[in-house]
Amino acid sequence: MNSFSRANVFFCIILVCFVAGAFVMAAFYQAVGIMPPYWLRSLLHYGLWFGLPILWGMRRLGHQASDVGFRRPKRPMLAIGAAFLTAFLIQPPLLLVSALSELVFPNPVTAAMDQILADPLPLALLASALLPAFFEEWACRGVYLTECRSLGMWPAAALSGLVFGILHLNLQQLPYAFCFGTVAALLTWMSGSLWPAILMHLLINAAQVLMARYEIVLLESWAELLPAALTGGLLSFLLLRALYKALVSDPA
Repeated sequence: MNSFSRANVFFCIILVCFVAGAFVMAAFYQAVGIMPPYWLRSLLHYGLWFGLPILWGMRRLGHQASDVGFRRPKRPMLAIGAAFLTAFLIQPPLLLVSALSELVFPNPVTAAMDQILADPLPLALLASALLPAFFEEWACRGVYLTECRSLGMWPAAALSGLVFGILHLNLQQLPYAFCFGTVAALLTWMSGSLWPAILMHLLINAAQVLMARYEIVLLESWAELLPAALTGGLLSFLLLRALYKALVSDPA
């Protein structure tokens, strides 16, 4: 079995565990007659039904933590700075893609936000920013992208973005999750580390929670969103292009 086939078998196992785990935990909560707070459910679900299968998959594939990106990035200050800046620049394009898909499909994040915000803010950030950023990047930009490296940077990044979109299990989130996942994969490939992508993912999710908590509405109209999305998209492209030249074309 080649590395690309192994990558897809790994993803299918992770997806099945993640979905089946949700049903198992729901049945368990119903059987014992309790419903833990959202942060605890998220912690248990990611730990048991995502983290453990990833560890099992890494062992089967023969990977150590450093093999899948848990190492110091190339030019750390540059890579981390690029992650911060990209997290800021990419949000308007992602909002535009989300708004377009929301014209056709309902947004599940809106429905779930009440549960998320019922927790104290630090726990809401843990459940909706830190845990998804760490575990989802570990799977999609860590193990999966590593197994797809033989395909080259652009195909591997796009496939990583696609499986990340599929992982969200709804058509409204799939387009913007694909876009984000592809950018995160490019950042991981260029920096040689998973940490910048984890940071970018964390910042974007945290921004969504904070804006919902404090009822901050930005780029509400199409007249505001379209130019911001075009500008953010162009600047993100130029930033990634410059990062490629600094870290890949001229890595010294």
